[in-house]
Amino acid sequence: MAPELLKLAQSATGIKDQTMNDSSLYGNIVATLEIERDRLNNERLSASLHRESLMKNLFLVHYEKSAASSLKPKVLFRFGRNHLHRGYDRRGVSTLGNFVAELALAHHMTSFHVAAFAAGGKYFLGKTFDADERQDDPAFELFASVAQYPATVFDLRPLRAILHQIPDKNRSPVQNSLIYWADSYDAIICYREVTPFYREVPP
Repeated sequence: MAPELLKLAQSATGIKDQTMNDSSLYGNIVATLEIERDRLNNERLSASLHRESLMKNLFLVHYEKSAASSLKPKVLFRFGRNHLHRGYDRRGVSTLGNFVAELALAHHMTSFHVAAFAAGGKYFLGKTFDADERQDDPAFELFASVAQYPATVFDLRPLRAILHQIPDKNRSPVQNSLIYWADSYDAIICYREVTPFYREVPP
């Protein structure tokens, strides 16, 4: 449906646009439909790049408005893990998190990036799914095996120099995975078990 809606939106005339959260409502709708069109056409990389670009632009509008005041704004981001990496992620996408890290550096400030994963439990997305991510990544399995608490925080920063001393050809799959996460994030949280948060819908 997104391609058809996009054509309608682009051909519409006499639009009475509104500004929502400092941005054009019409512009955001068109951008969202363009992203969904790319996803439906199996152009997932294009969709991901467009999506991250939209998030970066929206953030920058808000940030610059706040920065115009006498106070230096402090920002807390809460996004899915794919959006807050430093550098390029495994999809080949320079994420919102990378943009924020570089923006902070350019303004002589710092950013701190935290990832999280589940070692068990369930999550709800229309229906209940298994939330255990230990088999999704060798580093997750390692962290989960040594996690001592229901929520264990691992500081990844000390690992960077140690791991990068290992030549590429000598790295194990676990070490390659650890390098990826240590370069992308400053810390990672292992949740031993998660439970879905949703309201029961009465029949």
